[in-house]
Amino acid sequence: MAPTSSESRMNTYTLRVIKKYKDKHILVDTNIALLYIIGSVDPSLIPTTKRTAGFNRGDFEQLSEFIEFFDSRLTPPHVLTEISNLLPDHRNVALGLKTFVQVSNENYEESSALVETESFLPFGLADSAIVKVAEKGVLVLTDDGPLSGHLRSKGMDTLTMADILAI
Repeated sequence: MAPTSSESRMNTYTLRVIKKYKDKHILVDTNIALLYIIGSVDPSLIPTTKRTAGFNRGDFEQLSEFIEFFDSRLTPPHVLTEISNLLPDHRNVALGLKTFVQVSNENYEESSALVETESFLPFGLADSAIVKVAEKGVLVLTDDGPLSGHLRSKGMDTLTMADILAI
């Protein structure tokens, strides 16, 4: 079945963004990072974890291949804290978070500065940190529709899991 014009535009945008950022950084937002960490440790946990239950092993495998395209990951500590708080209570998953942190570059913005940004009231602290990182020319991978829409409205590039799965 041939892609619709909407799917074709989405694939064109996705491929353009991948090419633009391949040798740069990517920021993986909370729920997608959870999928990546949990899938890396034990894919059978994906459907049993609240935040990843809508995904499957194939989604994880496609995400994992996608993340490997990029030279490095930038992650605000605010997002790492969210990830840590949402992980299932399994020792191996905590070890997966440890590995994720070790291969990520933390990008720190003071909370006192983040609460003064225009994104704080509508999006909160962690997403405000994501916006600050995106302003530095970092691609954001998120499944948060409102955040993605906000970033795109500001001229910043973002992809969703739907974009990744449509490749």
